[in-house]
Order: sequence, then structure tokens, then C-alpha cells
Amino acid sequence: MEVQKAQDLFLSKTGYNCAQSVLKAFEKHKPLAYEQYKAYGHGGSNGKCGALAAAQVLCNDAISKEIEAKFIDKAGSSLCREIRRLNKLNCAMCVKEGAALVKEYLCK
Repeated sequence: MEVQKAQDLFLSKTGYNCAQSVLKAFEKHKPLAYEQYKAYGHGGSNGKCGALAAAQVLCNDAISKEIEAKFIDKAGSSLCREIRRLNKLNCAMCVKEGAALVKEYLCK
């Protein structure tokens, strides 16, 4: 349900970017103030994929590296520019992957 919601938010005309879509989809599990959504106004930081950055924010710090490794396995990189260059996943697929990882790890 949340994975589909993240994709729907990203693909709709709501104006949510990749990171915001993942964060918003899981707000009932980990409520975040709107101000925190605005902090992700440009996706991730330091070139990191926003969907991955959001997944890491939502999950336990202890599994952050594991989430990143699984994401890189699918996308080829953790960096937005490189993911686009490699053309393994488009932005909507990154949102889906980030949300799926949150769904998998959120309860751990």
C-alpha cells in the first residue's frame, strides 16, 4: 500500500519530489512535520538519490548501510546523476525501490 502511494504521489501533480513522496507515503508509521518535508525540497543531499535518502531517514540508523547496499544493487549507484547515466532505474522506479526497502525494514 505505501509503496504504491509513494509512486502515486511522485507521478501525480502534487508537486512532491522523490524524497518527499517516500516520506509522505510512510507518515502514519513515522510522522514527520511538513517542515521536514521541505528540507528535502531538492531530493537527497550531496548528490544522493532522494528516494534512497528518504528511506534511510525513515529506517533505523543501524540498517542504513544495508538499505544503501540493496538500493545500489538495483540502481547501480546511490548517486542520482550516476543512476540516470547508468539508466538501470528511472526516478519513478527509484521511488518504488526506496519505498519497498522502507516497507521491508521499517518493522525491524
